[in-house]
Amino acid sequence: MHEPPKPEGEEQYFGLTPGQLNAAFLGLIGLIAAGVCAWLFLLGGLDTVTGKKKTDETALAAQNAANQAVLKLPDLPAGWKARSPDNADEDIGFKFSQGCKIIEQDTLEIAKADSDDLYGPSKQKLSTDASVFAGEAAAGDAFSVFANSIATCRDEVLNAFKQAVVTSATQDGIDPNTLQLNATFDPVPAPATGDATGSMYRLVAVFQVNDQPVSFTIDFLAIRHGRMMGGFVYTSINAPPNAEEEQQLAGIAAAKLVAAEASLPEA
Repeated sequence: MHEPPKPEGEEQYFGLTPGQLNAAFLGLIGLIAAGVCAWLFLLGGLDTVTGKKKTDETALAAQNAANQAVLKLPDLPAGWKARSPDNADEDIGFKFSQGCKIIEQDTLEIAKADSDDLYGPSKQKLSTDASVFAGEAAAGDAFSVFANSIATCRDEVLNAFKQAVVTSATQDGIDPNTLQLNATFDPVPAPATGDATGSMYRLVAVFQVNDQPVSFTIDFLAIRHGRMMGGFVYTSINAPPNAEEEQQLAGIAAAKLVAAEASLPEA
């Protein structure tokens, strides 16, 4: 993997940074709105119901709402830093079964925005995204995929993650035979999201190479309100997530999403 210069405090573990591990997982499942990678794309302004070209004003309003909803450095407590995300996708060749192929499909967004990668003083990492859909039904369908299909396909998601990590480690010159990896991926209670609806999954990964252990916990929160859906990905290293901080940041993200959705013109 080719990463931009890592920010101060972003350590490497067996040649992999937390950002690379996030990308290895998130790049596999584009429907997770946790969204730190550019896995979903705009539909070129096409109305997904009628096929007619949307007006410039509608497309601009949708993109402005998406941009407004993502977290930015001024939204965070003192001590956080930001850098532009590395959006290069990696193909690890993992094939989902027929029943889980929906995980690989792109959703019917009309606008999309991704935040910078945000780094906390205790090696936390946070990234967010926001998507605008043509209608509430499409947004609800995307949220349902996150809330239901990922759980149904949990074993395949874990296998894909493990394959991605092994591929990344091999590319960075690490003998995969020296890499021990245990991972779990389970639904957990979502932080309070006010007027929005939230659903969260937690990936816990424990690595060991030559008796050197390290653990990562990555929380994937999907937030949905009206025609918008947001992703919130919070990573902690060698410690459980700070529940108070995660609740604070998730609350800010949810409030921004609700405000952004209110700015959209009527469908």
